[in-house]
Amino acid sequence: MLQFMPGAIGSAGQHEPAKMPAGPEPHAEEGRPAQPLEASHLQPFSKTVLLPARSRFRTCRHFDCQTPKADYTGTIMLWALKLAVTPATTWEKIGESKRHPLQVLILYLVPWLALTAAAESWALVRWGDPVGQFGHLVRYPVDAAIRFGLAECGIGLGVVVVATLATWWLGNGFHYEVPFTASFVLVAYGLGPVFGARLLDCHPALPTWLCWGAGAIGSALMLYGGTGHMLRPPPTKGFGLYLMVVFVCVALSGIGHVLTRAFLLSLARGAM
Repeated sequence: MLQFMPGAIGSAGQHEPAKMPAGPEPHAEEGRPAQPLEASHLQPFSKTVLLPARSRFRTCRHFDCQTPKADYTGTIMLWALKLAVTPATTWEKIGESKRHPLQVLILYLVPWLALTAAAESWALVRWGDPVGQFGHLVRYPVDAAIRFGLAECGIGLGVVVVATLATWWLGNGFHYEVPFTASFVLVAYGLGPVFGARLLDCHPALPTWLCWGAGAIGSALMLYGGTGHMLRPPPTKGFGLYLMVVFVCVALSGIGHVLTRAFLLSLARGAM
């Protein structure tokens, strides 16, 4: 309320309100000015959490946001290389990340297939490929090499899709539920060595089936740790399921290699 002091009259003949004496501000110490209220005092349940590297600050309004989750976006492509060094730890991280199949497809599988196909297409133009019983080198034109690269990518994607469906069906045949997402991630990373062996196949001096065999052995070794971490079968059925998954992936990759070589041979006849 406003208090009027007696005798305080303004120039217009009206009483002017007297100001209240200024007392100490709340929470102010002697000799120090009062500090303004911070935003955290107004929002007691708001807390800023620092996320991992290459990310921004975000505000969590729930108590379960105290521990930030790890960001695996930038490591999806690197997992293929880490699987060759530390397969057990990497498979565990892949299983914990629970990435969507589209992320694995776009960020890993398609770039990996495109890289190997581009390398082989360049090798066909630069060095050629042995054809016939005596291994006559045939150098391909650029348009034929591009068609071969596109066909190889398409056949590789088809092998992954069919192998995923077969793995998912086999897992359900062992009388326990297998997620389709886990089957796709397992097959996509498990066939990585087969696709990577195409880089060795670029050199015409190396037999093509020797390169494929090296990739198939690498895939069999990689699937050994991945089957347990991704599909999580019962202990009594784990090794049997692993053998079936390896057989399906290796067999389908061999069929895909046969189709790829047959298409390349048809292109060679047009280039000769």
